Amino acid sequence: MGRFKKLGFAVVLFSIGCLPSDQETAEDPRIALNARAAAHELDTDYVAPPGDPLHHETAGFAKILCSAVFITGLDAEDAAANVGGFISHFEERGHVVDT
Repeated sequence: MGRFKKLGFAVVLFSIGCLPSDQETAEDPRIALNARAAAHELDTDYVAPPGDPLHHETAGFAKILCSAVFITGLDAEDAAANVGGFISHFEERGHVVDT
């Protein structure tokens, strides 16, 4: 019977330990993440990379297009029309005429 008492005591302790605490989280995790990022941010001015922005967007578009065609197997025309808008804006792609 002593063994059952120990087991019962362990179950009660485990159950009490699993109860939710009354303490709520102090702040939103996103706020803490942004505060941590701001603490590590360098105090420098933003300088855009050298070169024409259209060239950078075109290079990014080419990389995304090749990945869409050769890795995922999408049709090239469909990939060009629908994939990679976060790298090369769809409006800017019309400026690229010689591919």
